[in-house]
Amino acid sequence: MDNLGYLFAAYTIIWAFVFGYVFFLYYKQRKLRQQMDLLKDSIGEQPNKDVAKVNTDDNAG
Repeated sequence: MDNLGYLFAAYTIIWAFVFGYVFFLYYKQRKLRQQMDLLKDSIGEQPNKDVAKVNTDDNAG
């Protein structure tokens, strides 16, 4: 029972790192989502029109 303080400190440090990492991932994901929205706005929300044309042209071959 003498080392109970060290055990508590170790668990506290580990959980602090886990929560910090989760917060870091949340921040990065939010930033990427903002960049994706910006890109969608800049291209005018026209996905897959050109891709479908390229795929049919390649198969004509």
